[in-house]
Amino acid sequence: MTISVTTQLLAVASWAANRLDIVAIGQDSQMWHTSWDNAWQSGWDSLGGSFKEFAPTVVSWSENRLDVFGIDRDSSRALHKAWNGQAWDRDWYTINQQAFQGPLAVDAWDANRLDIFGVGTSNGAMYHQSWSGQWQDDWENHGGIFTSNLVATSWASQRLDIFGIGASSQSYPAMYHLAWDKVWQQDYDSLSGGFTSQPAVASWSKDRLDVFGTGSDFAMYHKAWDGRSWSQNWENLGGVFTSPPAVVSWAPGRLDVFGLGTDGNVYHRAYDSAWGKWQDGWNALGGPFKTPPVVTSWGKNRLDIFAIANDNAVWHKAWGGSSWGSWDSRGKPGGTSSSNAPGTTRSSEAGNGTPTSTGTETTPSAGVPGPPADRPGMSVDGMPTEAMGTVMPTSGTAIPTTSTDSNSSPSSGSNVSSGASLLRCGISPLSIVAFFLFIKTAAL
Repeated sequence: MTISVTTQLLAVASWAANRLDIVAIGQDSQMWHTSWDNAWQSGWDSLGGSFKEFAPTVVSWSENRLDVFGIDRDSSRALHKAWNGQAWDRDWYTINQQAFQGPLAVDAWDANRLDIFGVGTSNGAMYHQSWSGQWQDDWENHGGIFTSNLVATSWASQRLDIFGIGASSQSYPAMYHLAWDKVWQQDYDSLSGGFTSQPAVASWSKDRLDVFGTGSDFAMYHKAWDGRSWSQNWENLGGVFTSPPAVVSWAPGRLDVFGLGTDGNVYHRAYDSAWGKWQDGWNALGGPFKTPPVVTSWGKNRLDIFAIANDNAVWHKAWGGSSWGSWDSRGKPGGTSSSNAPGTTRSSEAGNGTPTSTGTETTPSAGVPGPPADRPGMSVDGMPTEAMGTVMPTSGTAIPTTSTDSNSSPSSGSNVSSGASLLRCGISPLSIVAFFLFIKTAAL
């Protein structure tokens, strides 16, 4: 079993029912865009630019509005371009002079409002910038020393919650949280744990946060905020994952979380408050893929996931409320240029072929623990295959380390001074060491 340190090159957003917008960094380093509006756009639009191989970011603060962000290949500064419902901005706008060592986290909690967060190149600190009709004069430095990319969400107007992995006073990678509720909280909360990748977060109602991380044993872990306090312990959801988690909620009390297994297949597990628990086991949705999955939902009982396969094409799979569809190819970003703006010429064709089906798929609402498997699917010409039933990734035995830190900032240590290039992958520099220690222990 080997770890796959993969670079995320995709992002997806939805500003209305039956609407999807996907942006990707192409092999030419340009930003590319395609969309779904009851049918797929033909090809990809080039948005130009020259970007580092960091995940792009796309958000929407209203119907017919898109804001796309990336990190400039030469200067490492944040670049922004917007779609106003009729046309894209002609040029990419440089947001002040701050340089970043990884992708940006962006949230929109109201119309005409954007909040952007990133980890600085010189000191690993969190920087923040906001838009309310115009950009702030400069980036705010919120301190800390982070070893992962940041994630941000909002469960109400004028509310922000930001998460990242940093070194604790015990020098293991703990998760940290900072909130803004019209004013910034005084210091970071330490949520403890020992993690190997950036976190993922979702909110399914006011005063509710669900945060996920890949532990030092490469299992998935979960912790929740109910408006009064955090759950006491990290909940072990099992599995062995080589990617950061991806999570979305399409209704109150509903969570769907995804990750890449050691075989490169996408795995899925769901929680529904009507069940009062997580579904049993992880469902294998097929693969293999070379980038972590991204996921969004444009309505109740709807999920859309995307990942890049070994053929360098973007592949898509949808859940319609009763079953999963097959994987369909959206082609290679940069492979086909389209002059169509979002919402114009469409194609309902699947694209450059569909994966071969090799078994019966399972649903998000059901799942039976299955035996560990090295490869539930096989690769044909680099294309993902369907999963062979329900398969649980091999589980580890360790749990995230418990911390005594409280209300402390991420601190410096001997293990946080290097590996900045791994931030673009969503993988902590400590993950490589932790993984091989895990393998050595398992072999004894």
